[in-house]
Amino acid sequence: GGGLSMVDLYTMLRCARSSQDAETAEAGLRLAFMAHPNVEVRDALEAGQLATSRRDWSGGTSHFLDGALATDPSYFEAINREATSLYLQGKYQEALDAANKVLEIEPNHFGALSGAALCCSHIQHIPTHHMPNNWDAKTSDGGGAGAGGAGGAGITEVSSTMTISDESLVEAFEKSMQVQPWSTHWYQVQRIKEGMADAEAAR
Repeated sequence: GGGLSMVDLYTMLRCARSSQDAETAEAGLRLAFMAHPNVEVRDALEAGQLATSRRDWSGGTSHFLDGALATDPSYFEAINREATSLYLQGKYQEALDAANKVLEIEPNHFGALSGAALCCSHIQHIPTHHMPNNWDAKTSDGGGAGAGGAGGAGITEVSSTMTISDESLVEAFEKSMQVQPWSTHWYQVQRIKEGMADAEAAR
């Protein structure tokens, strides 16, 4: 006993008084997300993460989907890692679908919330890789579907037939910020709102 529950950690994240406190809460939540009781599931998750870190996308998918999720279909962190892999491949619409599946199971998953918002941003063709964000360098630890900077080596912009309105995009970012107030998504939100105001003024 004595360890903090996920509820405690989410509260810490929402109420963090500094970015350092937020990072501590995030680290605790990542450990909680990975703490599956079945060792085979944990091993599959680790193997999948190792594969994706080497850009072995099919190998990662095999471990996440055929390994971890085949044993426990409700294990949201395996879905989240697959969402991250899809995001890094530039498959933003598929990554968004996967992130939304995570949120159906774990609605407060900060990585999936952030990743979903970033996927929406890419689908709308907003250059998020030109904006500061706090997800860079978190690719290897599975921070979420938006864990890696979109400007990383080997990342290809992929067009999508899906459309995202400015209002929906703001809603996605603000939903993420409710769980993770120290996220720098405020920059994206401010920029989008300024664009919306300019468009309204031009009418």
